[in-house]
Amino acid sequence: MLTIWTGLFFVILPILLNAEINIKTPAWQRAKELTKKGNYVFLFITDNENEDSKNMLKTIKEIVSSKIKKVDIIRISKNDPNEKVLIDLFKIGEYPATITLAPNGAITGFFTKTVIKDSLSSSLVSLKESEVIKNLQDGRAIFLCFYGKNSSDYLSVQNEIESVAANFKGSVNAIYVDSGEENLRKKVSLSSEITTVFIILPPGRIATQLDGANITKANLMRTFLSSCGSGGCGSGCK
Repeated sequence: MLTIWTGLFFVILPILLNAEINIKTPAWQRAKELTKKGNYVFLFITDNENEDSKNMLKTIKEIVSSKIKKVDIIRISKNDPNEKVLIDLFKIGEYPATITLAPNGAITGFFTKTVIKDSLSSSLVSLKESEVIKNLQDGRAIFLCFYGKNSSDYLSVQNEIESVAANFKGSVNAIYVDSGEENLRKKVSLSSEITTVFIILPPGRIATQLDGANITKANLMRTFLSSCGSGGCGSGCK
């Protein structure tokens, strides 16, 4: 089925899958401090003051000044020995580069050489979408539930989902969306107004979609296990 977010993940997945980033360079420690305060962070990595670097930094500053979100810039020199571990970790092939971090630590953008304002702005995803991305980057499968207009089924649907997810603690998380999140809805091509659950496997593959009366413990378990058996669900099958 549909694959989402994978353009980003195929770049950074070998670094992130099934492991937290545990480096202690000054820039990364500063980034962690800022994200814990609820800020987004642009890590701007450059090797010199050429036109590409100037243009990328200009675009970054335009985003920050627009105050779409609370965003901080951390500037890093490629040649700084104190940041070598970070530079090596991301295996950046072209400079300048910008990495976007969400407040929960999810990496939501990775740009090299050039970047346009719309693309950089789009990397400042909502907190709900960053929750989805963080789980996938940590190697977890997701039951992503969009509640429909009929609020009477919310509790029963949640009970069905949680009863299945409980069998895979630490490997599967349930995420619920009750309203808004138009960008996230577009990512999964959801137009229905009834409650819908997507089973999403790392690095971002939608394995199946269930809606309405089809959201049962039996269907969720069967489709999740068959998706794992068909390949590619990260740690979710463990």
